[in-house]
Amino acid sequence: MALRAGTVALLIAIFALPGVAVPSSAEEEPVISIGDFWTYATNTTATEGFYLIGPITFTIAGRATITIEGSPVEVFRVSVGGEGVAMGTIETAFGHVAATGSWRIVGEEALAIDGLKIVSSVLDLRANGTLHTDPIAQRFALRFQNTTTFDILEDTWRFPVDVGDSGLVRAEANWTEDVAIQYGFVSDASRTSGRAIRRIDFLAEARETVQTPLGPFSALRLREIWPDGSHELLFFSSDVGNNVRTEAYDANGRLVGSTNLESYRYQAREPVTALGLTYLQWSIVAAVAAGASATIAIVWRRRRRASPPALGPPTSGP
Repeated sequence: MALRAGTVALLIAIFALPGVAVPSSAEEEPVISIGDFWTYATNTTATEGFYLIGPITFTIAGRATITIEGSPVEVFRVSVGGEGVAMGTIETAFGHVAATGSWRIVGEEALAIDGLKIVSSVLDLRANGTLHTDPIAQRFALRFQNTTTFDILEDTWRFPVDVGDSGLVRAEANWTEDVAIQYGFVSDASRTSGRAIRRIDFLAEARETVQTPLGPFSALRLREIWPDGSHELLFFSSDVGNNVRTEAYDANGRLVGSTNLESYRYQAREPVTALGLTYLQWSIVAAVAAGASATIAIVWRRRRRASPPALGPPTSGP
């Protein structure tokens, strides 16, 4: 039973060929702030024939210094959380059995501030529900835990980026993965760990208008190619500082997962505020206040003109 952590990892595309002049249409590096978040509607294959559907949110929770292979790395801390519906089939001792239930994921990832690459990931995914075995249905519990660090060895995929740009990221991955499933009297668990150097190739293919639950976005389509022949299409928009859509394909070209942006906060594109109001809103408030003051002054002058003269004290006695 194999689950791919990268399917639910934060997908921020980072790029450019060093030394190349920046075209006016090139995508610049996102300006990420603590409190930024992106929520995606996901439809992902967890295992062969078993699907996870629901929202997942990535939030910039803070900054920190962590150690990767003995070297300090300044990072953004990214919290991961989501939940939804689980459905499909699960391989059991009785063969492939239909299953329905729910899932929940929590975790944290570390995004290097220099280059915006994920250098650490800790994810805990759990699914619970019903195995529709005959004649009696059974409860099941599935758990997947993955801890991975990435030591970046080579990185030519950086901002700014435009159509036709390409690059690669070569990193040493060090991972531990635990998978466990329990149903009826059966409990099956496994652990795998390893270390390997992985190369991921990137290509900026085209600009597209992408339809999302939030409406259309102008996006740059990026292709991310993994060593096993699988690939992902990332649709990056500078308006949101992240992808507005992703599509994951296996080595046979079969779509195995997708995400679509549902909501977000990207402070770099928000209007500048003071005391909670934008400068435009303050100008409106000032105009209204000035208008009100002028109106009060006019009314006051009119009242003074319409009033009879005040009676003064007598000028002489009786």
